[in-house]
Amino acid sequence: MDIAESIRIRAQVENELESYIYRPAEPGTTVGPRWPAPRVVECIERRKPRLVVPYRSLLRISESDRRPETARLCSDVWIVWKDPDYVVFFDTVSGHYGLAAWRAHADIPTFWGIYGDLVYVLCAI
Repeated sequence: MDIAESIRIRAQVENELESYIYRPAEPGTTVGPRWPAPRVVECIERRKPRLVVPYRSLLRISESDRRPETARLCSDVWIVWKDPDYVVFFDTVSGHYGLAAWRAHADIPTFWGIYGDLVYVLCAI
């Protein structure tokens, strides 16, 4: 079951990145200046080499990060991207991606309160 799910999630990640169409954020909906399309595309391209074969992991979620928007966030997630400091995970329960950080590399990653679509999370790193 896990192998089939890993393959499905990997295909989903690849499809989301390949089919991504830049749509500028509405004024007033972002913190700081809106990114132009070339910056978003560059960010995606820089992050692609760190995509991993999705694997299951536990996720630490602090109570302070439990907001109404993340109420359905599960602590059993799939890691889809990683570097020495951060991981991007996919939560099959909520259908969202999120950003987590390692407290210690032997530990489980800790959710950082950043979640949404894959490109948004990758650009938040």
